[in-house]
Amino acid sequence: MMHRVGAIVAVIAALVALLASAGPAVAAPWIVTLTVQTVPVLPGVRLQLDGVTVATDAAGRAVFARPHDFDAHTLALVDTEIASGSSRERFVRWVGQRDAAQAFHPTVTGLPMRADYTVTAAFATQYPVTIEVADDRGALLEAARLGAISLRDSAGRAAVVTAGEETWLDAWRPVYRSGELVRDAVTYSVEDIPVDGAGAVTAGAQRVDPSASPHVRLTVALFRMVVSATDILFDRREGDGIVVTRPNGERTSIAFGPDGVAELRGLPRGAYEVEVQGAAGVVAPQTVQLSKDKSVTLMVITLLDMFAVGAVAMLAAVGLIAVGRLQLRRRTPQSNDSQSDSDPTEDLGNQGEFGRRAGLRIPRGLRIPRGLRIPRGLRIPRGLRIHFHPRPPDGGGGVSALRRWAGMIIVAALFCCTLGMFTPVTPTTARTLATPPPATSGPAASGPAVLAYYYLWFSPNSWRRAKTDYPSLGRYSSGDPNVLRQHIRWAKQAGITGFIVSWKSTETNNRRLNRLMDVARDEDFSLAVIYQGLDFARDPLPVERVRADFETFARDYAPDPVFLRLEGKPLTIFSGTWKFSATDVARITDPVRDDLLVLSTEKNVEGYERIASSTDGDAYYWSSVNPATNTKYAAKLRAMGEAVHADGKYWLAPFAPGFDARLVGGKRIVDRLDGETLRAEYAAARASDPDLLGLISWNEFSENSHVEPSETYGTRSLDVLGELLLGDEYVPVVVPSGRVSCAWVRWSSHGQTPSCTNHQNW
Repeated sequence: MMHRVGAIVAVIAALVALLASAGPAVAAPWIVTLTVQTVPVLPGVRLQLDGVTVATDAAGRAVFARPHDFDAHTLALVDTEIASGSSRERFVRWVGQRDAAQAFHPTVTGLPMRADYTVTAAFATQYPVTIEVADDRGALLEAARLGAISLRDSAGRAAVVTAGEETWLDAWRPVYRSGELVRDAVTYSVEDIPVDGAGAVTAGAQRVDPSASPHVRLTVALFRMVVSATDILFDRREGDGIVVTRPNGERTSIAFGPDGVAELRGLPRGAYEVEVQGAAGVVAPQTVQLSKDKSVTLMVITLLDMFAVGAVAMLAAVGLIAVGRLQLRRRTPQSNDSQSDSDPTEDLGNQGEFGRRAGLRIPRGLRIPRGLRIPRGLRIPRGLRIHFHPRPPDGGGGVSALRRWAGMIIVAALFCCTLGMFTPVTPTTARTLATPPPATSGPAASGPAVLAYYYLWFSPNSWRRAKTDYPSLGRYSSGDPNVLRQHIRWAKQAGITGFIVSWKSTETNNRRLNRLMDVARDEDFSLAVIYQGLDFARDPLPVERVRADFETFARDYAPDPVFLRLEGKPLTIFSGTWKFSATDVARITDPVRDDLLVLSTEKNVEGYERIASSTDGDAYYWSSVNPATNTKYAAKLRAMGEAVHADGKYWLAPFAPGFDARLVGGKRIVDRLDGETLRAEYAAARASDPDLLGLISWNEFSENSHVEPSETYGTRSLDVLGELLLGDEYVPVVVPSGRVSCAWVRWSSHGQTPSCTNHQNW
């Protein structure tokens, strides 16, 4: 027993000695990794973790391995810009960096190393763009005349570009959306191009795509003004020249040419003050609101005019006096001179009581006032004769003097008129502004942008009422984003710039408008809004409701760059203004006109002028006119355009392919005539010199004014429109074969094969 116990003790002692000689045990380290992935894949990008530099590999990935700890670590991006051939990459943001406040900084602090994880470094892709600016005749503008070009990208960010200088613009940008990092294509709308200090473009009408071309040409609308000064009465040329004050305050002197005319070219839209120099008379400066080519004649009141007017006034006064005296003579009784006598006197006894008393002999023709009495006892020597010098029969020397004065005045007036008509004008040398001459070649003017009226009210039930034609896409819902996208693509293909969306604030309308805005933004397509101010019975909505809706649009929707801007303000139209008083229109529009352009929808010049002070122009909605029978149609549009432009405001002229609203109470039918009606109305609208054209409509199926491809008319109206707007560049719209009969249509990603799905909440 003792032997066994001794053996066990010896073994334990040996183990203790062995452990003591081996020393303490060391645990293996716990290694964690931080992986950085670049988007897009960019090899060779340098990053630092706590001062240790690692470059990304061919897959755009950098890995940092560290033992597990509880310290805070710092990750820094060394290369924030990377050149890559014709493009470059610009750091935008991190994803997965834990601290949201540091997402957009190239250096991130406080990173843990307690577990494996990945951080994404997202870059925007930029391309160099050089912008040049030309007028609508194709002539390039000098850089000295141009201000900074203002752009706004599809996300609403502003950018400023200098014409002629290379600028790097984002073409692709990373966006963190719904928990996922995606790369969005970026395009830019042109907001403003100042020419000589005045804006010369319609905001949102032109786009810049940096990925498409490094050289971009933008077009500005410039106008011509011809000025002369004329004597107000004699049509003589007056003055040596003019002084023009531009919208930016710059003053320029221009001499009249041999024909008495000064011509200015290349002027942007705006208010110009014109004064006459060297005129021998009185003339007030005139403000010219320039929105098209204009001829301006300034009227001068000269000394010759004033003398001629004075002479005519004097002649009129003398004439009045002469006529008055003539009438006075006619009223005065004349003596009976039928008796003849060699003696110029007659016996006073023939004059009654007076003669019997005095026995005087008085000259023939002398009238004795009735009632004259000779004092009793007065004796006149016999034979005393009284001689008179009677007044000549023509009225005497006063009338003769009057005639002499009248003759002198007539001669003077005739002399003035002759002098005014035949005095020559001294020739002077013409000078014009230093602007490029008209281009002899280059693209033709594209004309005003075309906006189509667009309706978002369609649901399954609406196709069952008052319809004689149906869309080729089927009886869709206006909330289907795929239908909206197809509409926009077809419209762009035909040359339409944007939609004027019928809207008032309701839950359904707002939801659909937001969806249309998303699609239009993706498709680089512009929108405007026409507010429906009348109810279904065509009665005006309450003023407070309309005012609140305009304020809602200005606050919640207008800041989005998808809306077409004029002078930097989104375009809106107030439908039904003719049913509101001028006071009510002012109450509605005054609070929002600093942020919006509001056009009325008046139907004639008088209506527009009634509320002109409270609006920014007029958009006449006239779809029922028949150009084949209404001979005054084109003249009315021109008159309205002239009235609006006289105030320096915007004129949106209407045109339509046809009309038939009998199922909703209308009585008139305007036949489409295989596109000829559309051509005629387009020509009349263009002739009214509009700032914009309003196509009535994209999809007003109840009034049959639609151009959307349909079962009855196919693509004919859209094809005619494309030919009018794009000419040989128009590619005909193709509708997928076969009738789509389902109530909602969803298109495949390629836009070719229709399939049906039911979305009750759209």
